[in-house]
Amino acid sequence: MKSLIYKKNPRSKVIDLDDEGVIYKENSDEEKLIANTTAMAIWDLVDGQRTSLEIVQEIALACGVKCEVIENDIYEQLAQFEKLQLIETRSDQ
Repeated sequence: MKSLIYKKNPRSKVIDLDDEGVIYKENSDEEKLIANTTAMAIWDLVDGQRTSLEIVQEIALACGVKCEVIENDIYEQLAQFEKLQLIETRSDQ
């Protein structure tokens, strides 16, 4: 999980509500994700370049905590994005 690189599904769309938002797949009746501030921060870091670990490190730095404190939560959020098919593993790894 730590070395996975994710990219956003091109059909993923966001309704930005300042610090929070709604993330969903365009033209889909599937579940929409109500994203809190942390989920939106993670979403913004999913760029097809950063590894999962790099996302954890950036969030930890921004929050002033050690990676170990938040890494499971970050990985769970990434797994939720993937389950909803909002992100996918970069295929050229």
